[in-house]
Amino acid sequence: MSLQPRVRKTGRFLVSLILLSTGLACSGWLFAPPEEALVLEGHEALRRGDLPAAKTAFLSAFETNERSVPAATGHAYIQLLSGDLEGADRTLGMAEPYAGDQVGEIRLRRALVALRSGDLDKVREHGAASGLPEGLLLAAEVHLTELESDKATELLGQVQGADGVVGATADKYLRMINSGDPNLASLADATALWALGDRQGACKTAEELVKDLPQGDARNIQLLLWAGRSVTSGLPAASRSLLDEMTAPPQGQEWRVQATYGMVDVAEGKVRSGLDRFSALRSEVKTGAVPADGLADAVATACGLASSVEVARQLVEGMESVAVARCLMEVGDPGAALQQAPPGSLKHFLESQ
Repeated sequence: MSLQPRVRKTGRFLVSLILLSTGLACSGWLFAPPEEALVLEGHEALRRGDLPAAKTAFLSAFETNERSVPAATGHAYIQLLSGDLEGADRTLGMAEPYAGDQVGEIRLRRALVALRSGDLDKVREHGAASGLPEGLLLAAEVHLTELESDKATELLGQVQGADGVVGATADKYLRMINSGDPNLASLADATALWALGDRQGACKTAEELVKDLPQGDARNIQLLLWAGRSVTSGLPAASRSLLDEMTAPPQGQEWRVQATYGMVDVAEGKVRSGLDRFSALRSEVKTGAVPADGLADAVATACGLASSVEVARQLVEGMESVAVARCLMEVGDPGAALQQAPPGSLKHFLESQ
């Protein structure tokens, strides 16, 4: 089974976070293998935003010792960034027989590379074989998309007690599956589709399921959630339809409702309406009714939906954040991106271009 996912911000973050984690220890440095100095050099280059230098360092480390897990994971990360997914998996596979107690981490990384390439069979295989909570969750999500809820439930039960977002996500899935509401149970399948990268498929599946949920706060929360997902997945009409179904904004989320309507306006080419909505929300930041960081992310998301560079500039005028700068880069205005990027690695990267 093959599925070509769309790139997700949360997916890019998860892949990057785990692939970058090499577990390299600095103790015993004077007696460390020669590739470790190169691996440290690669990580330092990444912190500076110098990708060419990181690529050179990690490749040299891997060529020095192809069995080194830190060297392989660093090199595979750079290959992933450059789009060489087959190469990234091959690199990790070469280190796997020598990974020892780190083999689970290697299998998890291979599952994440498979996720980026859309090979769900490999996601399930490597995820389950990793034995790690993150990998088991990925494997369970694949089972959910294949309507194999029993197999998914078994894996989710193993993950449910894990710390952090992974355990919380497993718990959420199990509550949906065992809710007794067939629409909510089916929504678990749609949520798994979303998590695995099939954004439009997930939103199309979820639209009517959410509308058929019982009236109440839980339904309104789901309507808002899937409205936001729909508009960022190229389905603004579905997003507006979900928002219009809402009987009342979830508590404290009126601003998010208006921000999502603003995104829909921008995506549908109703630029003036969208600009007016976001302008009104900006004016409420000082009162505390609208969180500044949340609004900045919403405006940056709307920027990515804009039909032209000019509209994008108008949306983010006067705002400074990493999300805004990335959006301006994506719409083709690196000069504005540099001006509106806050101090840090992204600004350093833009200055070096």
